This record gives sequence, C-alpha cells and structure tokens, in this order.
Amino acid sequence: MVKPTRAKRKPPARKLQTTLPPDFDDILLRFSEARSFLDCAARLLDDWDPDADKGPGDEAVCLRHGLTLIRAVYNDLDTAILALGDRPAR
Repeated sequence: MVKPTRAKRKPPARKLQTTLPPDFDDILLRFSEARSFLDCAARLLDDWDPDADKGPGDEAVCLRHGLTLIRAVYNDLDTAILALGDRPAR
C-alpha cells in the first residue's frame, strides 16, 4: 500500500509594504521650481510697460503656468502630509 504524501506548504510570503513614504525632497524641489515661475512672472509684469502697443502675453503665460505648478505641488504636499497621519506608529 502506498502512503499518501502530504504536500508541503510554502511558508506564507511576507507582505511587502505597498505604500511608500512621501518623497518630500521631490515635493519641495517642485515647489521651488513653481515659485521660481511665479517670481519670474512677477518680475516680467513689474517691468511691463502699459504704454507699449503689446499686452502682457508671455508674462500671462508664465504666470498661468506657475499657478498650475503651484496648485499641483500644493495638492501633492497636502496628500503627503495626510499620508503621514495614516502611517502606523512605530
């Protein structure tokens, strides 16, 4: 008579941490770049001559882009801060 063999079970795999901690260095770098865009737009608008025949075209584009960057990095920073609160205490 053949003995039934018991299948060996593999040990349970360790769960990998799927949530990485927020990369604040990247967020702060992006914040700095966005702020630079807004600083540049402000300087361009300060130097803009309202008596000239041309309106503030490039200046407005730079300002809008800087605001888009600031909004994106603000949301990422807000999300990262909330993620810190969701992490288990060590």
